[in-house]
Order: sequence, then C-alpha cells, then structure tokens
Amino acid sequence: MNPITTAPLTLDTLPDGCRVWIFAAHRPFATDEMESFSAMMTRVVGKWSAKYPGMRGCHVVVDDRFLVVGAEEHMTKLSGCSADAMLRMFIGLGAETGMQLVDRMVVHYRDDDGAVQSATRAEFASLAKSGAVNADTLVFDTTVTSSEAWRAGKFETPMKNTWLAQAFLN
Repeated sequence: MNPITTAPLTLDTLPDGCRVWIFAAHRPFATDEMESFSAMMTRVVGKWSAKYPGMRGCHVVVDDRFLVVGAEEHMTKLSGCSADAMLRMFIGLGAETGMQLVDRMVVHYRDDDGAVQSATRAEFASLAKSGAVNADTLVFDTTVTSSEAWRAGKFETPMKNTWLAQAFLN
C-alpha cells in the first residue's frame, strides 16, 4: 500500500489504485464556468475529507473542455452515494451552462491544427470513412477510470490505442 501524504494532491501524483472520473464538454468552458466548476469541486472534495477520514481528492480542467476528478481511496473507499452526488452536480452544472457533461455518445479528438473537436459517433464515423480522422488521430478516452491509466497517457492517445479504433476503423 502506498503511504498517505499531506502534500498537495494532483492527478499526476495520485497513487496507484486511485479512481478518476472524466467529464467532457462539447465546447470550451468560459472563465466563469471554470471558476464555478473549481468552486463546486473544492466543496465536493471538502465533503469527502470530512465524511471519509484519509480521503483526498483533486480536480483539474484540461484543454478548457474536460473536467477531471481524482480520489485517493487508500484508507477508505468513496461510497456509491458520494460518487452519485458528484455525478448529479455535474449534470446540474451542465444544465446551468447548456452543456451535457455526461454524454458517452460524443467523441472528442484533436484536429490537424491541434484544436479539440467534438463529434457525435455518427459524425465521427463519417470523419473516419472520409479519412479526416485516422489511426494516428489523437482522441480523448473518457472511459479512463484509474490513476495508472491517467499517468500512462491513456486519456489523450492515438485512436489506434483505444476502443475507438475497433469501433470506427473497420
């Protein structure tokens, strides 16, 4: 078991065996939306620490599009109710901003200019068929759920390294 420390926790310093949640937006967040997210997650992580001694959490916004949350659960596990409460908060934040932050039917990828794009699965299939995206296109795998996978770079990776290749490159 990894020792618990009091150093600031980040997604890159989460010990092995920690959980990660990734919520994706179809457009970049405005500054006020990112501030709202940060304040909300600070409250959530504070509640985790109060309810579950030894529990620590962290969060970050990536590319102004992805809300990523990590939980260190070595001393105690986060309850399903707490994870569900966080999910409900994200659904509420999405409603406030006019975005769906929990939509597994959208694929996020980097275009040739390096910008993050979002497409429905049907749109992404058309892009793959036309050659606009290919095995080397960087995609964002929002199914990453572990600190090990996050640190290994499996969140942003060439499509050929993900389940998306099998779904869209046949």
